[in-house]
Amino acid sequence: MHVPCHFTLEEYACAQLDNFSAHQLVSLLKCNLPGNSSHSKMLWKMLITKVSSVLDPALDILANMSMPPPSASQILDVIGEIRVLMLTDEQLRNSSVVAKWFSGRLRGFLPSASGRFLHCLSRRNISCQSYQQILQVFSHQFDNMTLHQQHVVFKSFVLRFLSHPLSGPGCVSGSNSSAEWLKKNLGPFSVFLPLKELLLLNPQFNPLEVLQLLSPKQSAELLVLTLKTLPEKEDIINLLFDSLTQPSQEKKLPEFLSSLVMFLPRGNLSCSAYKTLFARLDLAMTTVSPDIASSITYNKIDLSKHIPPGCIIYNGECKVTMINETDICIGVNSTMLQRHLDSGKMNGNFCHFGVEEFACAELSALKAEDLAAILKCNRTFDSSGSRPVWKLVLSKASHVLDESLDLLSNMTLDPRNPALSMILDSIREIRLDTFNMAHFNDPAFIQLWFIHRLRPFLHAVSPDFLSCLTTRGLSCRTYQHIVQILSHLKPHMTAPMQMTVYTHFMKVFLTRNNTADPQCLSTTNHSAEWLKRNFGLFSTFAPITDFYRLNRNFSALEALPVLSPKQIAELLLLPLPTPSDVVINQVFDFLMESPGDGKLVEVLHFLAKLAEEVTPPCHVYRQIFERLYRAVPSVPADMEPVIWAGIDNLINVAPEGAKII
Repeated sequence: MHVPCHFTLEEYACAQLDNFSAHQLVSLLKCNLPGNSSHSKMLWKMLITKVSSVLDPALDILANMSMPPPSASQILDVIGEIRVLMLTDEQLRNSSVVAKWFSGRLRGFLPSASGRFLHCLSRRNISCQSYQQILQVFSHQFDNMTLHQQHVVFKSFVLRFLSHPLSGPGCVSGSNSSAEWLKKNLGPFSVFLPLKELLLLNPQFNPLEVLQLLSPKQSAELLVLTLKTLPEKEDIINLLFDSLTQPSQEKKLPEFLSSLVMFLPRGNLSCSAYKTLFARLDLAMTTVSPDIASSITYNKIDLSKHIPPGCIIYNGECKVTMINETDICIGVNSTMLQRHLDSGKMNGNFCHFGVEEFACAELSALKAEDLAAILKCNRTFDSSGSRPVWKLVLSKASHVLDESLDLLSNMTLDPRNPALSMILDSIREIRLDTFNMAHFNDPAFIQLWFIHRLRPFLHAVSPDFLSCLTTRGLSCRTYQHIVQILSHLKPHMTAPMQMTVYTHFMKVFLTRNNTADPQCLSTTNHSAEWLKRNFGLFSTFAPITDFYRLNRNFSALEALPVLSPKQIAELLLLPLPTPSDVVINQVFDFLMESPGDGKLVEVLHFLAKLAEEVTPPCHVYRQIFERLYRAVPSVPADMEPVIWAGIDNLINVAPEGAKII
């Protein structure tokens, strides 16, 4: 039987309810009653006390409801006082009683539990087993709660109970492993507890046993914790990335990295640990989705700011791929392919066969156009082969390799084709590594190989190829020529690939110390020109501090037209050689020359983000605010709200003494 929902709670609470049935109470509890009084705990207590005789059967009916009542929090507080509080300690240790009340009658109300209800519940003398039984109900309702409510349950019930001396503490004794303890005693609420506090609750807890259950933030914290029970940082990094790069876990990587950037200042990681970290990041970028690879790319820039002085992450080296045809060809059947090759009747079906089949076939009769057809196949990750397999293929077809590359020289191949970088690496080993250093400084050699034969593959250039290239004794002139070649191909590169050109080629080459002019400074005395020649279109990937480290005469103000909005934001907020008042005025003069081109808006965006990470002096903030207020009347009308929004974002992070009202 339904009751009308248009009466107020006061009217129901003050009415005669002697004959009120359980079904009527169910109907009333579901009502979204008018007026503010519908959330009055006092009125709900008056009403529920009057109909107390039918409360339990009404709750039994409601046990399977999918949506909580509109006033669930206040109703649960009342039920807590007139029912749960009345349960004895012995009853609360009885599994059947706990199941009847928490898994049944109160289940639909628990996602709305108030801090008061939870606090009272956590103070009851309940056993670990009963706590774990109640927690399981909250865990099942976790996704039905708001983030705020999840935190309320965590702080007022989970953490309070586990911190109580009567709980063990931490209910440690009933679990055989770290994973079992975490699931039983914290469930999905474990993500809200810093790893350090998890270890205080359970000193025997081993985070390395439960990597897949840790939040991205906890995983990052693990890397900076100093505990005698943990292995070396390099080992922890490898274990973390083994877990985080699994397909089901890789979505955690962006948050893990942003958290790691936050924790690193107190992490004191060694140079060796940073090298391991960057090696695993580079490896991850080859397997994760494009969105996550882009996130890794940009987080690497922030991570690199914390590398210890003198620590060189990327050293030029040439890796050699070992190939064993016997091992590669185990289980590979090239019979059908061999028949086609021997008959000369491939009929353009080169892409129908796997790379391994070609590697295990006899290729002495292969023609240049045949190899060209094989190289341009647009293969998927599953059929792209491996570096040893491609090296075996190209070694067997070496007699037509140069001619096939000539045939492909005017083509643009898909940079997402995972085989391209492996093909390029194999060509490097089979061909480029046979030339001496003098060849690499011959303009004709660069023209033939880098502009002609390798051009279709260079937009998929690998870290290994770039790293090896820095060891070839390039002169500044040759290096700058290659920079321009790569800049021309940049639009065809993926974002991670673009970043790799900077980290593995440009930065490595310009940090050499084995020549008279390692930073290629002698060819120009103008900072903007130095950036263009030595970084080309890749200069935007460098933190501005890199330019100052590489070029003792670098002037950011001289290079303003070629700096990115992010680099300009760094120029404004970071402590750099030029006095801040000079920098701020010249930067804003430059930005106000063309206020409508969008650069000012982008700079404001990065200013707000960077201001959260660094702590500029108050006078820097004040001068920036003064220039922004002066800029407002000069910008196009449609930009004014954007400028004001940028000012508001900065005000939110600026210290009190820096604000100008």
